[in-house]
Formats: sequence, structure tokens, C-alpha cells
Amino acid sequence: MADRTNSGARHLNEQTALFELQEQIAAATTEPDKETWQRLLNNAQGLHQAAIASGDEESANLGWFLAEATSCWGGYISVFKDLQHGLYYKAWCEMERIEISLMNIKNNVSGDYDKLGLSFLNSQTQAFQVLFPYTVFFSPEIIVGYELCSICRTRINPWRSCGHEIGRIYGGRLCCRLAHDIELVSISIVRKPVQKYSVGFSKDDDGNTIDQHDYATVKFVIDRLNSPLDQFSAEWIKAYHPHELFAHVSERDACPCESGIAYGECCRERPGVIRPHLQVLFEKEPPADLPTVQLAGYDGYGRVGGKLQF
Repeated sequence: MADRTNSGARHLNEQTALFELQEQIAAATTEPDKETWQRLLNNAQGLHQAAIASGDEESANLGWFLAEATSCWGGYISVFKDLQHGLYYKAWCEMERIEISLMNIKNNVSGDYDKLGLSFLNSQTQAFQVLFPYTVFFSPEIIVGYELCSICRTRINPWRSCGHEIGRIYGGRLCCRLAHDIELVSISIVRKPVQKYSVGFSKDDDGNTIDQHDYATVKFVIDRLNSPLDQFSAEWIKAYHPHELFAHVSERDACPCESGIAYGECCRERPGVIRPHLQVLFEKEPPADLPTVQLAGYDGYGRVGGKLQF
């Protein structure tokens, strides 16, 4: 009887501490302070591990949820700071981590998803990703000797399953597959990768990595945001670009819209050349001293893909 009483009291204390922490996290979503989020993450991880150790699955799952949520918030604030300092690839990799974490959280919601601002993180992470110029990625093809379940360490094969589902939480732990005896077969160049961090970069004659990408779109937006909490949306559409940008193109040349038709028979008689256009909408008015329109991606003669930003 005493053991049951102690267990019940421990469960109640753990639940109380976790719910109090959830309220603190919700309150902190109005505070873009890195130190605050690091403190909350430390608290969440401590409560998470304590719940796992006590064997209380409900508390352990909630602890996992809160730890992942605070980690995403801390990561997003780091992304904002990195973008301000021009650390674009570093921010890109962190956004992929946040994206994966938010997907796992969505599949295992134990607390209040919207109350903790996770919908905001999801929309803003996606909006920032839209701005990036990355179009070429490397995708490895591998052969896996065998896999183990991360929860029960059962060896998995096509004829045997342990019953644990990949991406689900069990006792505060995320189920995944632990691959062994991995053999790399080939590496492909793709546009839509499984892992977004595998970005293609150039190298100089000495083998040093060169970042050849144009981050004008990213810089345009980050310069107009005062805080990680400032919301914006971004969408690629098609729009008319002024004919004067293509003054070097004769009517017999291929149309700059890349239709394959001659310029004179395609966009020349239209209000402009139809090109990719990035439309950005800011929730808050950008600083008055910054232009609201920027033409990027041209070399002065209409060459190279153009991007018009609002």
C-alpha cells in the first residue's frame, strides 16, 4: 500500500512540475531571449530524465514533448541570430533539425502544441527555407546490413517486427531504427533531398569549400525583421519583369522566360518578361530607411535568373 501511495505522490509531483514548466514555456514565447530558453531547456531535460527513471510513461512523454519544444525555440532564436550574421548554411542546417523535431512533436503531442507557439515556429521555419537559393543536393544510396529498434533493441527484418512504430514515443523515448553494417553504394545529385543539409558547394583549386550561392533574398528579409518574433510569409510566383532588363535580347533570340519560343513571339508584346518572383509579406512595417522592393539575381544585362522582391 505504501509503495502505491509513494508512486502516486511521485507521479502527481512530476505532473505538477511538468505542467508548471509548460506554463513557463508558454509565457516565454513572447521573449526572444536565448538564455531564457536555455534555462527552460535544462529544466525540461531534467524533468524528462527524472520521469524516465521513475518509469512514469505519461510524465516521461510530456517531459519529452516539453524538452523538444524548448529545444526548437532555442534553435529558432539561434537561426535568427545566425542569419543576421550571414551564417546562412549553419542556419539552414539548424532549420532542418527544427523541421524534423516539429514533425516528431506533431505525431506525439502530449501537451498544448499551439499554446507553446509551435505552429508559429513551423510556419516561420518554412518561410525562411523558401528564401534560400539551394537547388542542388547530394543524396547517398546505402545498403544497410541490419537494423535494431531503438526502444527494445530487437533486430528488425522484413519478416520480423517488434511492434514499436518509427516516429512514436514510448516511455519518453523516440522510436527509430539503428542501422548497422552500412555500405555506401553511390551518391546522386537531386533537387528534393531526404536530408536537406547535403547542399552542393564548389571548391577552389586547393580543395577549399566555396559558398557560391546568392543569399540576396535571405538578407533582404532578415534585414527587415527586428525580432525573431516578427512574422512574415514568402511565396514564389510568376510576375512581369521590365523589358529594359533584357535590352540585349533580340526578338529572334529565345525568350528570357525560358519558354523555348522566340522573344518576339512570346513575352516581347507583353507588359514584361514572365520570370520567378518572390513575394514577401511582413506582419510589421519594415524600417522606413530600407527599400521595399529589390531586384536581385541580374548582372545588369538581364542575364542570370531574376528575383523581384516585395
